[in-house]
Amino acid sequence: MEQLAAAVTLKNVFQPAVKEIAPSELSPDGKTPSDDKILNGESHGLENSNINKEEMLDGTASADRAAERDHKKTRKGGLPILYRIEYEDLDGVVRPGKEDQEPIEVEISPRAELPVLEVVTTIVAKIKDKKNKSDDKEEKPEYEVRSVKGTVLNIHSTALVYAFRKIVDYWPGQSFSGTSITVPEPFSILVYYREKLVEWVDKLACDDHEGKYSREEAFEHVEILEGFLDRKYKSELKLERERHSGNVPVATFEYLWLLFIPGTVVYASDEDSNGNLSAFIVKSVTGGRRTGPSTEPSPYEITLWNLDFDGRYVGRSRRTVELIPYDGEREISDLAVFPEKFHVRDEEFKTKFGDRTLKEVLIERGKAFYDLTRRSYKGYKGETISLPKRTVRGTLVQIAEKPPTLIFMQIEGKVMVDFESFYARDAGEDDKYPKPSLGDFDGGTTPSCYCESCLSKLREVKKSPFAGYDKIDPKEKQELTNDQYLLCSGRVFGFVLQTRSWGKLSYSLISPFIPSSCQVNIFIYRFQG
Repeated sequence: MEQLAAAVTLKNVFQPAVKEIAPSELSPDGKTPSDDKILNGESHGLENSNINKEEMLDGTASADRAAERDHKKTRKGGLPILYRIEYEDLDGVVRPGKEDQEPIEVEISPRAELPVLEVVTTIVAKIKDKKNKSDDKEEKPEYEVRSVKGTVLNIHSTALVYAFRKIVDYWPGQSFSGTSITVPEPFSILVYYREKLVEWVDKLACDDHEGKYSREEAFEHVEILEGFLDRKYKSELKLERERHSGNVPVATFEYLWLLFIPGTVVYASDEDSNGNLSAFIVKSVTGGRRTGPSTEPSPYEITLWNLDFDGRYVGRSRRTVELIPYDGEREISDLAVFPEKFHVRDEEFKTKFGDRTLKEVLIERGKAFYDLTRRSYKGYKGETISLPKRTVRGTLVQIAEKPPTLIFMQIEGKVMVDFESFYARDAGEDDKYPKPSLGDFDGGTTPSCYCESCLSKLREVKKSPFAGYDKIDPKEKQELTNDQYLLCSGRVFGFVLQTRSWGKLSYSLISPFIPSSCQVNIFIYRFQG
C-alpha cells in the first residue's frame, strides 16, 4: 500500500468580465456610469434576480442560491467551480484523485507511531520478467539488483533530535530544522558526537520543558542509537583509532572519514604558498564508498576553506582536495591533507624553523599576510613564484598547468604590494590567479532550542564558531586572532618596479627596508611534457 499525501487544488473557472472605462465616461465625482446601477442591483442581470440590494451589500446572499448557481452550466457549457483532489506520493509523483462540484472534505489518516531510528537503503534495480504469469493473484515483483545508491538513517526521536541541536556546534550541510534528522552513511556526525551525546543525557536532570519527552525516554533512545552504532561498526572503529595512535600513525582508506571532522584544522600542500603546507578548516567530506561488494570505492572529496583577500575584504575561500583510493594502510602525514596533530617535525623542518611548531610558523605568516593587505612599498630579495612547486620525498615535481613551463625572477630590489590593483589588471581569459570568491559557507546562525516558545522569544541563538570570519575589512580591523592568522593564505602579489611586471611573491622574502640598488635576473625552466 503506497503512503500518499493528499493535496487539495481549487480550480476556479469563473472569470467575471472586465470592461475598460474611458476617462470621458467618468462623472465629476469619479464614478462610472454603471456605479449607481451596481449599487442598486441593476448590473449583471441582478435587477431581475431574487437577491435584493441589502443582501448583496452586506454579504448575506443565500448559500443555497450560491450552491444552486455553481451547479448550473456557464453560457459555454462549463462549470463555474470545480473542486479536485490530487495525491502526491512520498516520491513527489502526483496521481489523479477525485473531482466534485462541492468542496471535498480531506481526512488525514492516523499515522503509526514512528520508530526511534529508521534505516533506509536505496537500491538501483531492474524488475525481473516472469515467464509464468498468474492472473489469479498479484505477486510481488522480483528485482535484479544493480548497485546500492546509498543508506541514510532517519532519527525520529524527539529527544535525540533536540540533543543534537544542543551539542552540535558546526556541521555544514546537516539540517536540524525538522522534526526528524536524516544522516547519510557512514553516519560520521553520530560517531563523532557519541560521547557528547552520552554526556548530555547523563546531565539531564529533568524532563523536557515542553513536555515532549521524558528523561527516561531520552536515556532509552540514546541506548538504542549506541546499539545501532555498535552493531554497524563492531570493533572496526576501535581498530582504526589504534592505527591512528601508533608510533607511526597510519589509516585505511575505508575509514579516512574519521580523520576529517567539520570545523577542525587540517594541513594541506598549498600551491598558493609555493607548495608548502597551509592550514585549512574542514567543511565537509563526501565519497569514499562502494556501490557494490566488487566495485572500487569512490575518491573522497574533502571540502576545505581558509582566509584570503580579494582586494577589499578578508574572508573565507573554498577549495576541494581529492583523496584517491589505496590498498592497505598509509602514513597519515603522507596524505595530501591531514589533521594538524599528525604533522611531523622532521630534520628538514627543524633546520629551517628551529623549535617552532608549524602552527606557530603559520600564525607568523598570517600576521605578515594581513599586514600586506594594505598597499605598501617593500624590499624583496629572492625568487618570485610563477607556477606552484612542491617537494615530495626530496624531489621537486611540477603540479602546474600547461604548457609545462616554470618562469620566475630572482629579485633584489623594490616591489609594491597591492592586491586591489593586481586583481583589477587585465590578465585575459587565461588568468592563473583570478580574484578569489569569498563567502559564508555555513548559512548563518542556528537556534539552540527549536521549541515554539523559545523560537518565538528568540532567547538563545547559537552562532557558528566561524561567524566572525567573513567580510573582514583590514582598514577597519587592525588585527586578527591567532586562530584567524593561522588560516591566512600564503600568497602575496606585488609589482616589480624594475621590470614593470606583476609577480607572485613569497611573504618570507619581503622586507620592510628598501635596498639602494635593484637587480633582476629572469630564469625559465621547461619540464618534459
